[in-house]
Amino acid sequence: MNIVVVRVERIVDTLFIVVVMLLMMAAYVGMGCAVELSVVKEVLKKPVPPFIGFCSQYFIMPLTAFGLVRIFNLSGGIGLGFFASGCAPGGGASNMYTYMLGGDTSLSVTMTVVSTLTALAMFPAWLYALRYFIPGVEGTTFKIPYYNILASLATMVIPLTIGILIRLKRPQLACSIKKALRPFFAFIIIFLFTVGIWSNIYLVYLFSAKLFLAACILSYSGFLLGGFFAFICRLPLARIIAVAIETGVQNTGLPILLLKFSLMQPEADMSVVSPVSVAMFMPVPLWIAIAVLEVRKCVNKKKQTDPKEPLDLLVGDQRLTNDGGEELNDELDELAINRDPINNRSTKLEYSENGNVPKIVIDSDNDLKPSEKHEGDI
Repeated sequence: MNIVVVRVERIVDTLFIVVVMLLMMAAYVGMGCAVELSVVKEVLKKPVPPFIGFCSQYFIMPLTAFGLVRIFNLSGGIGLGFFASGCAPGGGASNMYTYMLGGDTSLSVTMTVVSTLTALAMFPAWLYALRYFIPGVEGTTFKIPYYNILASLATMVIPLTIGILIRLKRPQLACSIKKALRPFFAFIIIFLFTVGIWSNIYLVYLFSAKLFLAACILSYSGFLLGGFFAFICRLPLARIIAVAIETGVQNTGLPILLLKFSLMQPEADMSVVSPVSVAMFMPVPLWIAIAVLEVRKCVNKKKQTDPKEPLDLLVGDQRLTNDGGEELNDELDELAINRDPINNRSTKLEYSENGNVPKIVIDSDNDLKPSEKHEGDI
């Protein structure tokens, strides 16, 4: 006698999806504030980077996924879910990772919108073309989630448009939002990793060594190949980062919906382990890169704030010395106008716009009016 256990949908599953959707919409508003329309226009006029990303995403990734399905003998719903993950468009997380790693955010957002739009044709085309070569799914009738693809596009484009309008109409507000993007993106990434695993903990027990290895190879080869093709096309570093991340980060939500709509329970729930494994292991090298980048920023910032040797500065008849850095700044701030009796001129120390390099303001008439100043950096 065969016993079939069907998992009941929980409130936490629905709540997790709703919260993630709201967080991503808020993130897209922020990214809209960071998008430069001039870059978007340039990309659309000369679409070399999007073309590289399109070819990498919709030709290299599906073929790589199909090859891994055959090599690791992933059959049935698990093989279908894995192959569908390789055919999926770029995910919204790619824009966040691109921003945090110093890539071209405007290009990344443009590529995500284009890849999601073209997914209406490319996603089903690959599934129907190679479904007969995936063991165990020959007779499966696919239900392509067209509505969900369009909904994903809408939840991306509408918040982006709002963010762009904020940037155009309220630049100060847009600037404030941009300052909060990095910590907000970090919060989303941590939330997805922790709460996401907790809400799908039952899938962890279905992981296998070959599925883990296949998921890592698929995503990491996407990063490497996308970046390689962008490099040989001589794109700048920021765009190489954007293309590489856009290629390797997949919207695994579409394969999950495909499995839920096309397969019967409990096979549908069990097959979801493929796209979930891809989603879990995909960002690991990106997390490492972000951590290294943040540590390096902190080290560089510390080097800039801590002078390596004492400073000795002669201003007028006063000699200012410094052993730490802050004392000299305090003395310079308190310094009044110094009179030079020989050349009959006055000098005053001020700071340049970056606040670090002092400059001498010279006035022959001892008036020191802004219109009569002659300035020069020390």
